[in-house]
Amino acid sequence: MSKVPAALNPTEEDISLLLAAQTHIGTKNADKQMAPYIYKRRADGIHLLNIGKTWEKIVLAARILAAIENPADI
Repeated sequence: MSKVPAALNPTEEDISLLLAAQTHIGTKNADKQMAPYIYKRRADGIHLLNIGKTWEKIVLAARILAAIENPADI
């Protein structure tokens, strides 16, 4: 994972919730720009996304939102 405080690392519950919400299920079509985020491709052609990279992007978005002084600007 990237250099973030330990409190921002995913817990086992966080990973379980991401899997339960099926955030790792992609589509059959994958653009070359998505390649770094793809974990693997299933036999039926569906791409599975890397949960770790998904978590990193969630943390990045949360940090950006937290840095905005006026919540009305969101």
